[in-house]
Amino acid sequence: MKRSILFCTIVLLGCILTLNVAAQSVKIKREAMSAQRIKGLTYPGISNPISTGLRNVGKGQRVYLSADTTGTVTSFAWTFVERPTGSNAVIDSADKKFATFTADALGRYIVKVTANGSLTHQDTLYAQTYGGADGTAFGNCISCHVPSHDANYAKWQKTNHATIAKRGLTGYLEVEAGKGAYAAACLKCHTTGWDPKVDNNNYASQVAKTGFDTTWYKGLEYRDGDYWTKTGDMTAWNLLNSTTPGAVGMATIGCESCHGPGKEHYGDKQKIGNSLDAGICNQCHDSMTKHRLGNDYNQSGHALWAEASHIGTNTSCFPCHSGSAFVKWVNNNKKLIGSDGKTIFSTSDGYSPVSCSVCHDPHGNDNQNQLRTVECDTLKNGYKITSGGTGQLCMNCHRSRYAQKVTDKAPLYGFSDRFNPHGNPQADMLFGQNAYEYGKSFANYTTHANLDNSCVTCHMQPRSDVNSTLPNHQMGMTAKDSKGVEYDLVGACQTCHGSSITSFDDIKGLDYDGNGKVEGVKTEIANLMQRLKDVLPKDATGEVISMKADSAKVYGKKNLVAGVYNYWFVKNDASGGMHNAKYAVALLQNALSQITGVEFKNNQTPKSYGLSQNYPNPFNPTTVIEYSVPSPSRVKLNVYNSVGQLVVTLANGEFAAGNYKANWNGRDMNGRMVASGVYLYRLEVAGQNGNDFALTKKMVFAK
Repeated sequence: MKRSILFCTIVLLGCILTLNVAAQSVKIKREAMSAQRIKGLTYPGISNPISTGLRNVGKGQRVYLSADTTGTVTSFAWTFVERPTGSNAVIDSADKKFATFTADALGRYIVKVTANGSLTHQDTLYAQTYGGADGTAFGNCISCHVPSHDANYAKWQKTNHATIAKRGLTGYLEVEAGKGAYAAACLKCHTTGWDPKVDNNNYASQVAKTGFDTTWYKGLEYRDGDYWTKTGDMTAWNLLNSTTPGAVGMATIGCESCHGPGKEHYGDKQKIGNSLDAGICNQCHDSMTKHRLGNDYNQSGHALWAEASHIGTNTSCFPCHSGSAFVKWVNNNKKLIGSDGKTIFSTSDGYSPVSCSVCHDPHGNDNQNQLRTVECDTLKNGYKITSGGTGQLCMNCHRSRYAQKVTDKAPLYGFSDRFNPHGNPQADMLFGQNAYEYGKSFANYTTHANLDNSCVTCHMQPRSDVNSTLPNHQMGMTAKDSKGVEYDLVGACQTCHGSSITSFDDIKGLDYDGNGKVEGVKTEIANLMQRLKDVLPKDATGEVISMKADSAKVYGKKNLVAGVYNYWFVKNDASGGMHNAKYAVALLQNALSQITGVEFKNNQTPKSYGLSQNYPNPFNPTTVIEYSVPSPSRVKLNVYNSVGQLVVTLANGEFAAGNYKANWNGRDMNGRMVASGVYLYRLEVAGQNGNDFALTKKMVFAK
């Protein structure tokens, strides 16, 4: 017996150790380094130590690596498996999670990291020289990517990236009074591979040899840190052509700015980079002076969307949970099937964030700001989208995956997975579509659908600092001041709601929640959400149910199914109703009325107690009774027969100020249909400070 116990214990420990080892892993990650991220770090011989994070790097430039691990990892060891002939490269911080080295010679570097003494991973990188986007020397991009045969090259030639250095040198940037402002520092980002201390054919190294870098601005007006060139003056550009013709093809944000140096990659695609990582753009767009777009993006939900990573290999979640899958989808005219009859997605697409190059086509197109698409076409319920401008790009993912009607059969036939709207139904909410309306019509219930660029108008409203005003690529509706205090970004709201608006709470409507107070719209809707949550079934966490496992709680109860759906529709929209307050209020009030039998008449606080005549009257089988409560009160609404016997109670409890409706279906408190005849309905109110009220009226039930 003891041996059996010992054996089982050993096996159990072995399983635990095996599981622990299996949970540990290590993988080399190439790190992109921007001006903001590197924050002044320098290395000998390198004056501009930023990095794209690609597998190909300029000879003499810096490589940054990190060990991406799972499980408990306590030790690291970095080594070279292979270096090019003549290389004396040394790995710095070779026993740390992060390591760097300078690729000092042309050729292949194979780097290995060992974690915990046994977990290993290798990565291959290539050090090369720059060829240039165009020009005359063999090895430049145009040698093979002939514009007439390469659509991407032809599109790029029309972009601002392609001409920005030339426009700067000829007075076409930041024009004032016929002169353009430009500084030597601007050329760091407006040219390819800038680093005057590294001889790898980059722009700066070439012009440093000929002296162009210190002569192009001679004789120009210098003011406010910039040189001012008369607009259209070709002097500096012609000087570049005459003194350093080889640098002309580098005087641009060209192919190698994004794909890495590639003069030696001819015939070998492994020696050129191709990535959607935001680090490519952040080389230049992540600086806290005039170009902080990348810094804002790095704080956005798109960049930090951790939830997406665990389903990044699930093709049923594509294209929205993978940036690379989204690009494929758009490039395939938004069709899931390719010309070969097969799905365009595969698990190899993997998870990649919604980065700069997912929304913007770096090669260029005819869309504003090089957006990949500015069309969304239709919602899943068939609603045709005819407005929204550039915001339609966002709607391609920020909409329900399914039409609401797919849950209609759920109460009868059960649920396949969930019975709430998947993900982010923002576009559906914006246009007032695709939720349960209980047979009513909420057509034209919209609040912000007519904004010129919908999502973009508010979520990318300009943000200003001392240096520039740029569209907010953080895309949130709040920000923090210099003391870390959060505030609402209401600049876009002020256009319609007035300059006095300083927070979302300043935007008020009516007493939507019926509590007798007119509060901010978000507060009113939050209160309605809580009231609806209170009457819906909950899961084990205390949240409203949504998954198949809890479907028995609403099975056969369509009003509850619809209430659950509308609750999650408003919750998953994540705007607190601000995308479309009219629709959100209507959905929540209607759901509450259907579930509780007490309806909201309107949203204006009544001035006195009241009980209206029922309608229709006579009735069969249902009638509506309306009543008003001007202040919080204890309310009871009963129905009696002609001899004064209680038939049913339609309302009983504490009611906030508001206008209400109660429906009676001609049944008593036991659910039995009553006989034809005259019935009395009586409203009894115990108001505040002894302000009581009672009134009785007659109605006729006719079978």
